[in-house]
Amino acid sequence: YSTPSDGNEYDDSYFYNRLFYKNVTFKEETLFRGNFPTVRFNKSNSEIKIGHKGDFNFNPGDDFTIMFWANISQSVAETSYLISKSTIKEAIPGVTPQLHNSASNTFNIPFEAPSEPQFPFEIFATGGNIFFKRFDGTTTTSINGSFDRGVMTHFTCRVKDGTMAIFKNAISLTTGTDLTSKQTQNRANIYIGNKGGSNNFLSGSLSQINIFNKALSDTQII
Repeated sequence: YSTPSDGNEYDDSYFYNRLFYKNVTFKEETLFRGNFPTVRFNKSNSEIKIGHKGDFNFNPGDDFTIMFWANISQSVAETSYLISKSTIKEAIPGVTPQLHNSASNTFNIPFEAPSEPQFPFEIFATGGNIFFKRFDGTTTTSINGSFDRGVMTHFTCRVKDGTMAIFKNAISLTTGTDLTSKQTQNRANIYIGNKGGSNNFLSGSLSQINIFNKALSDTQII
């Protein structure tokens, strides 16, 4: 399924974010005691995109939590992005900095362009590990821990009081100090199942994706 070019679709969050599906499959998978809907990514140009919103620009000092179920099935040698706000943004011709020849785009249709280098979060899998990463343009903070491929797993990535953490099935997997000190905000889109661009597509499925602008407690994560 792909969102029609003239279609409007929204998530079911408090902020009612507009989103775009691209080459995804909807299916049910077993989570705990029953079947739940999941979005299947086929590692072939499939993704969900949410346009830039300041609500997702978490800077140093901000607490936040990203929670989701994932079944990651790519090989250990591959890298696939689960959720990220980095790399690609929507640009408008004629707006400084000039990134496009507006003479070839007379209707000022937004187009994809490289985003600012800093980013509030990237969550990706490679080498049998899941990574949670932030970058302020100078300093990178990255933590990671192992997971089982091909198994539906609950992940939580949290920043609380300057500490980054990854939970696997509600059990702490790894923690580390958030070393970013400058702004990590950017104007990038949020990409789900892809980094943004033409590589690092996810092979697997995601379900029940939540982004909170606060740090959930360990009990809430359970």
